[in-house]
Amino acid sequence: MEKSEIKSKFFYSVIVFLIASAGYSQTVQEDFYRGNKDVNQQDFSGPIADGKRIIMPDPENYASDISKEGAISKFEDYKDYKEAVADYTEAIKLFPNFELAYYNRGLARDSLQNYRKAINDYNRTIAINPQNTKAYGNRGIAKANLKNYGGAIADFNKVIEINPYDAKAYLNRGVVRADCFRDYRGAISDYSKSIELDPEFAVTYYNRGLANYLIQEYSTAIADFTRAIEFNARDGEAYYNRGMAEFKLNLTDIAYEDFSKAGEAGYIMAFEAIRKFSKLKGDGNKYANK
Repeated sequence: MEKSEIKSKFFYSVIVFLIASAGYSQTVQEDFYRGNKDVNQQDFSGPIADGKRIIMPDPENYASDISKEGAISKFEDYKDYKEAVADYTEAIKLFPNFELAYYNRGLARDSLQNYRKAINDYNRTIAINPQNTKAYGNRGIAKANLKNYGGAIADFNKVIEINPYDAKAYLNRGVVRADCFRDYRGAISDYSKSIELDPEFAVTYYNRGLANYLIQEYSTAIADFTRAIEFNARDGEAYYNRGMAEFKLNLTDIAYEDFSKAGEAGYIMAFEAIRKFSKLKGDGNKYANK
């Protein structure tokens, strides 16, 4: 294998807000709360097809949040998200300038991979509140999913313009720079700034490790993957990619150990790596059944 086969990981600002009763009718509140309930009953624990993850942030300047950690690349049942869209739509009919209803409907549509309609909802959110950095950030990710990479960069730039201390915006801009423009050094600069602002976020180390790997800075990549593993000892992708970097430095035995750990963590590609590298080494049966 000549390169890592895992993509960088976006950070979605996926927050379903709870609201106080300030000025909203009982019917609007009921529709809004019901939409929140539909979204949060959904299982976010499924597998990730392309290596990207959703990490839920803490709320900023809102009453509270309902948050989980997981992925949206594959769902068994879309029913709750469709119901959430319907409930938020009813709330919007009753209160046309309901910022959070537009925002949350965008989240639900994002979860259904209906990115164009999600962008429309984020556009409406921003029209009501041009300082809503989460709407810009999620709109940027939706644009990237539609291959509008320049538009995605512009949205992340806008987040940084409004709030230069938003670590997530630097992270997401780095993802687009790395995965879409192959600007790995620019991505490393963004990841490093994100880490400076939030040194406790494992995904950023993982992404910087990938970028360092792809510019052949294997020792630095190993250090980044190690840091990601310190935050999550079951991150099979991080073990796998650390093993790839170790193999490039001829640290074969250590690489085998990391591939085995990746497999134990459920990352299936690791077993194929073990078989290939074991065959090259002439001991194909040693690791194949781990």
